[in-house]
Amino acid sequence: MPRINTRGRKGQLGIHVVVILRSHFRCSLPVSTMFVLLLTLCTVLPAGAAPRPIRSSHAWPTARPGAVPNGTSCPFSARPTTRVTTIPVGSCPIGVEVNPPIHRAYVANSGDNSVAVVNTTTQRVITTIPVGVAPQMVAVDHQTNRVYVANESSASVSVLNGTTNSVLATIPVNAGPIDIAVNEGTHRAYVTTAFSNTLTVLNTTTNSVVTNIPVGAFPLGVALNRAAHEAYVTNVDDGTVSVVDTTTNTVSGSISVGLGPVLVDVFPAIHRAYVTNQGDNTVSVINTRTHNVVSIILVGLNPVDVKVNPDNQRAYVTNQFDGTVSVINTRTNTVVATVTVGLSPIGIAVKPEEPDRVYTANEYSNTVSVITGQ
Repeated sequence: MPRINTRGRKGQLGIHVVVILRSHFRCSLPVSTMFVLLLTLCTVLPAGAAPRPIRSSHAWPTARPGAVPNGTSCPFSARPTTRVTTIPVGSCPIGVEVNPPIHRAYVANSGDNSVAVVNTTTQRVITTIPVGVAPQMVAVDHQTNRVYVANESSASVSVLNGTTNSVLATIPVNAGPIDIAVNEGTHRAYVTTAFSNTLTVLNTTTNSVVTNIPVGAFPLGVALNRAAHEAYVTNVDDGTVSVVDTTTNTVSGSISVGLGPVLVDVFPAIHRAYVTNQGDNTVSVINTRTHNVVSIILVGLNPVDVKVNPDNQRAYVTNQFDGTVSVINTRTNTVVATVTVGLSPIGIAVKPEEPDRVYTANEYSNTVSVITGQ
């Protein structure tokens, strides 16, 4: 599959796209995205340059559903007690997050610009809320029951009332919002704005932008280390994680990780952060005290999202190209199981009060898989 490259302003590497244009158009493309795709066809990767991670302009890499290279196999399988159930949701679901106290899960459907609200007790969709264009990842403020949705193509964040399932506010942000993390204690939310190379800080009391922090090239993921007053931002185009001091809203360091880091999560109790690297099919484990990579874990094809469940000390990784979830033992930094889910799993969420329940948003199946027993 050819890699396409374009150089943006000031010599920065721009967006790399896959020529298949969102893979037979299962998810619709906005006009602006099509324009970017056409422009990037004019410039190929320079001779001798190292291949960059394959990524669509939609932020997540795309491939034919179920396409796996010949000879690929998973070294582990799920335990016999593992069960996977399926919940139909909207079109092209990307992000998923849970709100355990009210037994709800929220799924961002990028194909129909909505959020599906799932009752996690009955495992059924109870309502659908219209949001912005091409919603990506979701975050929940468990103290206020507010839900935050990053809308990539409309450059906004939708704020939802989790009690009434209605839109409270729409906050304009920089171009290309992808991921979002909320700090309930400081009333701040942090949004990666990929096309602007910034981390946008929101005041969740006033629903307004506080500041925009320059980070690395094409930032996608963000996770918070509340005790250390730090945010970790994955920068796809330069293979780094920016360390942001959330007290001063400045970048305090940069950590080199794998090829094409996508998303990140933090396990504060053991001072670790986990970063998915789509370009080399690994997870980088960072010591959050020293800001060094202490382990590299091989997972499935094209890992995207990662979530840690501190109760069972497991990290769960969605592998988009082979339709699986890798289960990592965080004590040994080894993969202990691989679970098959839907086609093109992107977002993942865990339900802490039920340590073995995991939710994945499956983009090409239009479903959420619920894994129990892992």
